[in-house]
Amino acid sequence: MLMRNADLVHLASFGDQAPAAAQNYAQAAKRFSFHQGANFRGFESFHIIQTTRVEAPTPLLDMVVLAKLPIDKSGPTTPSVLLRNRQFAANPNSEDSKLSTSDWTIEDNQLPPDAQRVWASGGHQNPVYYLYTENDLATERKLFRRSGAGATWKEIVAIGSDLLPYPSHPVFGTTSYGPAFVNPYDRNHLLVITVKGIKVSHDGGTTFQDDPVLTALITGSGKYPLTGDYRLTGNFRVGRNVTIATRAAQFATLSQVAFYRDDPAKLAVAAPYTGGFYRDEACGYWQSLTPYLPRPFTAVSSVGIDHQGIYVAMEGRSIHRIGAYEFAPMATYFSRDGLGATQVARLMKADGGPVAAANVTVSCATEDGVLLFQGVVTSDAAGVISFPLSIASSGTYVVHLDYSGKTSLASATTSLLFTP
Repeated sequence: MLMRNADLVHLASFGDQAPAAAQNYAQAAKRFSFHQGANFRGFESFHIIQTTRVEAPTPLLDMVVLAKLPIDKSGPTTPSVLLRNRQFAANPNSEDSKLSTSDWTIEDNQLPPDAQRVWASGGHQNPVYYLYTENDLATERKLFRRSGAGATWKEIVAIGSDLLPYPSHPVFGTTSYGPAFVNPYDRNHLLVITVKGIKVSHDGGTTFQDDPVLTALITGSGKYPLTGDYRLTGNFRVGRNVTIATRAAQFATLSQVAFYRDDPAKLAVAAPYTGGFYRDEACGYWQSLTPYLPRPFTAVSSVGIDHQGIYVAMEGRSIHRIGAYEFAPMATYFSRDGLGATQVARLMKADGGPVAAANVTVSCATEDGVLLFQGVVTSDAAGVISFPLSIASSGTYVVHLDYSGKTSLASATTSLLFTP
């Protein structure tokens, strides 16, 4: 199912013969509409349940969707329900079905209030559901989990009130994906983008661990903000406004996460402003896909992964397949933790070790743009880049750092305000 506009939806068989029941739309690439009532934000108000590697395929698409019924007469106060259609591709057009034909059944009608987004995990037989709720002012955001058929919804309290706000815009809509990124093949594995960074759970949300490396990678080591609406709040600054990368859609700083069906411990992430990254939990560190992306760089909006490659979608630059992604270089980033007064940053590898004896291009300017220094500084044994002492030691400076990388280590760049 290909969708960027609710009135311009297509089913695609990607060259294969579509199932007979789906040929009316898939084989002829016939356009249709998909609406489910008022007040839902983002594509993740519906979810196609993925088939695990031990299940038989479901060729007609098994879909769950948040809806207010009847869809043509519902209003803001109408209770939401979770609907399910195990053969969605046979009649996907909501203008025809109104989500009320016999193939649509109520999966759950006891949802927490203000439901906005839903995810399913664990396959078709007894899926686990995750639910994101947000009130109209986006001042109260919660994440819930339903562990199986007949179970009640339980709030994931470990994430607290840290979920990143996803504001809605009357023209552009809302952010496409997130703030939770649920592994559809492992019901206990999810990533969440919060106001404090990326957090990861391997126990269904009972506990979360910070991922400071991924947080640094998607923010350019702090150059870009953590936001659920980068397009609308894009006047981040390090002494200068920066051109917003896309007007076509709204993204969070972490725009999408893809999980590998045949090995759910492998995942790829899309970061609109820094590129793409890959991780195999067996290796335990992030690898950078950004060196393989075309230049000039445009925002990375989504990502997919299978045995043949990682597929990276870029705004205005089509889709690119990266093969042999297991051999991508280890990611690097700049850290500001544990530094002395004249130390600007520490160059780190994604496995937690420092990058020693690395040549880093440093440029330093005043806040009004007067260039004071530009040259190469070599990191010490702890990966530390020190402030050029030839510059006056008082004041606040705009510092740009650029490490070009090598075969086994990816490049890293950042900009920051520094006061010695």
